[in-house]
Amino acid sequence: MLIAGLLASQLLAMAAGLLLLAALRWHKMPLGLLIPASWLAGSGLIAAERLLLAQAGLPWNALTLSLPWLLVAGAALWSVRSKPQEFTRPNFRQAMADRRSRARMIIDLTAGAIILLWTAGLMRRTLAQPLTGWDGLVDWIFKARVFNLAGTVPLSFLHDPEYAIYAHLDYPLFVPLSIAHIYEFIGDQEIVAKGWWSLLAGAAAAGLYFGLKELASQPARLVGLVVLIGMPAMMLNGADGLVGYAELPLAVLFLYAALFLYRWLRGTGPGDFCLSALFFGLAGFTKNEGLPVAVAGISLLVLLAFLLRRTNPAPVWQGLLLAALVAVPWQIQKTLYNISGDMQPGIPALLENWQERTGTILLNVGYYAANFNLLNLIWPLLPVLSVAVLIFAPRRWLTTLPLLFLIAAHLTSTVAAFIITPHDLNWHLGTAADRLVFQPILVGLLAGTIYLSTLLERDEEPLDITHVPARPMTREEVMASG
Repeated sequence: MLIAGLLASQLLAMAAGLLLLAALRWHKMPLGLLIPASWLAGSGLIAAERLLLAQAGLPWNALTLSLPWLLVAGAALWSVRSKPQEFTRPNFRQAMADRRSRARMIIDLTAGAIILLWTAGLMRRTLAQPLTGWDGLVDWIFKARVFNLAGTVPLSFLHDPEYAIYAHLDYPLFVPLSIAHIYEFIGDQEIVAKGWWSLLAGAAAAGLYFGLKELASQPARLVGLVVLIGMPAMMLNGADGLVGYAELPLAVLFLYAALFLYRWLRGTGPGDFCLSALFFGLAGFTKNEGLPVAVAGISLLVLLAFLLRRTNPAPVWQGLLLAALVAVPWQIQKTLYNISGDMQPGIPALLENWQERTGTILLNVGYYAANFNLLNLIWPLLPVLSVAVLIFAPRRWLTTLPLLFLIAAHLTSTVAAFIITPHDLNWHLGTAADRLVFQPILVGLLAGTIYLSTLLERDEEPLDITHVPARPMTREEVMASG
């Protein structure tokens, strides 16, 4: 019954995400991507909704939580009725009639089954052991327990000096609010709530494989899927000792933000721009390390929209609005109520320590990045694949520059954080560097999969990302043209 409650809570989040995507007509993507993307978007927006209700002094009950989604459901119904052709099902019968399409569909179905079985295995494994990680116990699950019992985000808790010593009350609240949502269905059952991390791992696998469908070759996507499933760090974060930490949620949201950015560059539709912005915003709502990623990613989206002359303002404003909705309210509350943490960014500390600390930091980060026992060879192979594509298919390499920029932005902020840390540097590196190196690993694997596909198919026509598809003519323009 408890597992059924866990799944019911996540199906509700998925339904919320599907309603949003249908209402705004952002649903055009492979089914294997639509399901996890809807779940992640719905989970993030429900968490943001809970924070906004708490800030407004409103209780969490069926009326306050469901009312906004009733409005979204009405908009989704209107979209379906107004343009039903946009919601037609794929023609599987026609696809099965073609031999090559049939083979590809069978492989896709097999990959989907493997992802489901792997996710179920992770969940079975994590439900058989207690929650042991320190951060999971005191930073994330503990806060979820407090929020669930209080029915809100209590200011008294956020200002309690005893909790502030160890609970990092300045951390963003996506993870504890998502677990509080689960607790409403199953009660205070932290072992069962750990299954959420296994679902996140499954979403990562589905996003990598199905998110690149028709954008990368099937053999390359299969290789990427095998590497992800075989990465020991995914077992560690999805089932074992780091379950309950915020590294996997941040890594998955970072992956989806980068993935939809790449899909938008490849011309899949303006909805991908908005979803990329939403997931960047959610990254900033997940952990402090996600804030630089969110700022860099959203700035990059706006800059690319301007440079590529895709000037339709609606997707830009929709994406920015959603990103602000999930990321900004907590930052405002922290500022207004002086909720501070142990890490205080500042130029003086950066200038004072960078010469002394940078070498040690880079050596440690490089050591963890090359740790085959956790991350396979993803980081060492990424520059090799990147240089190969730059040599053999330079124009296709250009489309991956935004992904490399995002990885560089994360790693730069990581180095800067260690330079200004008030803690003993060796202690801080020993306790955090491996987890910080993991956070962008899925984006690195995404880029590597794209590079492998490019090398396998480099004889194809190069991609021109500056091409802007012709805008469809309106009915009035068609009538005027005769």
